[in-house]
Amino acid sequence: MHTVLRFTRRLATYPLSWPLNLTLLVLFLLLNIHWTQAIFWLVMLNFFLFIISRIVQSHVDPAVRYQDKVLQKRVPKSRLPYYQASHLTDQEIQFFRGEMAEALANIDSILSHIDYNAHLAMLFIRFDTARTLKGYFQAITKAPEQLNLASDFLYQYLPQLTSAIDQYIAVNEQMDKSASKIQKLSDLRNQISDLAEAVAVSYENFTSSQRKGV
Repeated sequence: MHTVLRFTRRLATYPLSWPLNLTLLVLFLLLNIHWTQAIFWLVMLNFFLFIISRIVQSHVDPAVRYQDKVLQKRVPKSRLPYYQASHLTDQEIQFFRGEMAEALANIDSILSHIDYNAHLAMLFIRFDTARTLKGYFQAITKAPEQLNLASDFLYQYLPQLTSAIDQYIAVNEQMDKSASKIQKLSDLRNQISDLAEAVAVSYENFTSSQRKGV
């Protein structure tokens, strides 16, 4: 019985909750299923549900996941002073947080591929993209009333940079080594470089306007 309980405790790390795991285990034992087989089927069921949940999550747009998470939560107390200082209404706060959630999803996507290969790594090092993206995001969240000043960054550069990186990876992972593929990769690298530079310039302009009190 001690062994049964030890294995049951491990099941708590899987998707099914403790009560459900324990209920199923008791049910299996009442059906005269050997405890080792019962544990096996519980593990398989938990593992199956875990795989299904990961597959489902992988097909959900990251921006949607972030927006859902943001909109379901109350506004953190640490953020309230910024919103109050900007005189935002509740509706404006929710809009702002939704926009920033989408921006954060794009930033996370970009940063997850920042070291994809040497070419991308060098581009992002040249423009200090990782620090710039994080700094830009933090600067906007501290000045929500200046959201309009970051419109190019939020609605052009970020989505385009995310898309260009995704395209670059898709083309790069194609098996052929044709001249058209090489040219396409070169074009995408130039596009990524231009966007990374645009982000850096936009960030400098945004922080400069903040220092001037615009």
